[in-house]
Amino acid sequence: MFSQKLSQLKKSDIEKLLGSRENDELEFKQTLATRSGNPDPWMEGQKEIGKHAKSDLTKEVVAFANSAEGVLVLGIGEDERNCAASFHLLPDCQVLADRLGQSILSSVDPKLEQLECEGVEFEAKSGVVVIRVGASGAAPHRDRDSKEAYSRTGDKSEPMGMRQIQDMALDRWRGRAEVEMELSSRTLEFERNVKFDRNLGLSAPEEVFLWCGGWRATSFPLEKVFRKDIATRQAFRLPDANLQLTFGDGRRSTLHTPELLNWRPMLRGIICEATNPNWPEWQKRTIEANGMMEIKVSAAEHLRSTERLLHVNSVFVSFAQLLVMTEVFRQLLDRPRMEFAFEFEWIVPNLLNLVMPSSQGYLERLKAHTERNRLRNISMVGDTGVADVWIELQREFFQSFGRSVGNVYPIDFDIAVRAVLETVRAM
Repeated sequence: MFSQKLSQLKKSDIEKLLGSRENDELEFKQTLATRSGNPDPWMEGQKEIGKHAKSDLTKEVVAFANSAEGVLVLGIGEDERNCAASFHLLPDCQVLADRLGQSILSSVDPKLEQLECEGVEFEAKSGVVVIRVGASGAAPHRDRDSKEAYSRTGDKSEPMGMRQIQDMALDRWRGRAEVEMELSSRTLEFERNVKFDRNLGLSAPEEVFLWCGGWRATSFPLEKVFRKDIATRQAFRLPDANLQLTFGDGRRSTLHTPELLNWRPMLRGIICEATNPNWPEWQKRTIEANGMMEIKVSAAEHLRSTERLLHVNSVFVSFAQLLVMTEVFRQLLDRPRMEFAFEFEWIVPNLLNLVMPSSQGYLERLKAHTERNRLRNISMVGDTGVADVWIELQREFFQSFGRSVGNVYPIDFDIAVRAVLETVRAM
């Protein structure tokens, strides 16, 4: 519905809704509801909101949270076709939005993970209130006061029966279990690949020093993705993003990626593979029908010296590209607040020298302290973006090489994501 944060909405964004029809992800309300039919106290200049109005909005939010991402716009009237037809401005809309947001959060059990409530001014502090809630991994939710759980059926929010509530709770548990099982299986497969490469290298001549390793980045949606969303969209055959690390002095360095072969179908998704002619590296990317995305790299280096080197860009480019893929995926599905779980893993020989960025260039070298590292339980939820995940990932990565957690290198992911989206939409 809205790709930007609600706090960034303008009057012109709301005006574009005129003519839109209510559906399972969109609800319009002309004004604050009352039982008596008289105006709500807030509409008459009093600084309080009626209990019935709060309960009415809480019901809609609970239904969206139990179903799919949804947007409610308060201050828009509908015609006989349930289409947005007119504006009915609410006084002091931004203060009203703050009050409603607090009320809803305190009225929903369990607590909502994703809720935005913002006033959009049209004139003299009057305007509309926009509420957005994401599909919740903590569902089923209920209204604390009425003890009712609701779900969205078409353009209606209906009470859920006990069987529906039980089935939803079981589905959510199975979904979380599926994520854990998938990520565990990816770890085992990755370790087998690296072990296989190392066994192949044992036949190298004695005068040639060999090290083998690899790294993996995986993202998994915590909300349901339908197979048709992946299988029927050419757009998901994603190009690489142009990524640049920024140093403390403002200088930038481009992260180069190997030239990938074309995406091609596989049994449950799409895949592309590539080798890097400048460095003995094999890379595979997959986007599966359940929305899971992965970049996996297996690398081996033969050196005629006693020094073992790995350039940090080789690892960072894979991790950063996976984050871009994930954000682009959310945008292409029109679900910009879709939740994802991430897992990053790297296996390198103990005491390997990692060539790191410094203000003078790539001169600093750090030694690996542990051979196998895995970073789990990173989630992108609500307003958490890929830049936040990137910072957390870098700190963990550097710590595995004994470096201070204070040194991180930002990437302008907004520019990278916009560029990929423009390329994809021009296909």
